[in-house]
Amino acid sequence: YAFSAPDLSPLQAWIDQTDSLSIGALKAYCEENGHREPVLETTLKWSMEVDENIARIVRNAANFPHTEEVLQKFSEFADVVIVSQTPREAIIREWKEHDILKYTVGVCGQEDGSKSACIRKAMGNRFAPDHVLMIGDAPGDLKAAKDNGVLFFPVIPNREEESWEAALEAASQFKENTYKGSAMEGYLEAFDRALLKEPAWS
Repeated sequence: YAFSAPDLSPLQAWIDQTDSLSIGALKAYCEENGHREPVLETTLKWSMEVDENIARIVRNAANFPHTEEVLQKFSEFADVVIVSQTPREAIIREWKEHDILKYTVGVCGQEDGSKSACIRKAMGNRFAPDHVLMIGDAPGDLKAAKDNGVLFFPVIPNREEESWEAALEAASQFKENTYKGSAMEGYLEAFDRALLKEPAWS
């Protein structure tokens, strides 16, 4: 059995030019271009099914230990904003379910643009980059932080509980303006080492 992957260049072209990696933006683009590029219609259908399944299936997914402690600690001295490519409705529903939305002052979902754009909007002209910290668990999160010149704390794959516990110390360092520099670099080096450079099956 042979499998031929579809030509994804039309999808990549849209990703490169869009300001919002959202279903709404893709749907609008498909209305103009989808009839010429079937891969876009397929992507839209798949994306809608994913969101529908998440809304239907995801319930009572527990937080990692220490997550609420970290959010509470940051909220005592900083504005906590959620930056995610999850639909806003799902974010609010899930965070309310665990009673942790109360620690935040804002929610940026996929409807609000890329993570880089959401960080930029949240910063406005109020905060210097070294007074902003993003917590994330993926290279794309680190890129969004770098795009805006802000600090980054990584939640390391397969070491989530340990990472969230370490974030308590990082919160204190951030408050004291000592996180930037060697403290952050140590976490970033551990994050880089944990990321697979090649697929596990290769």
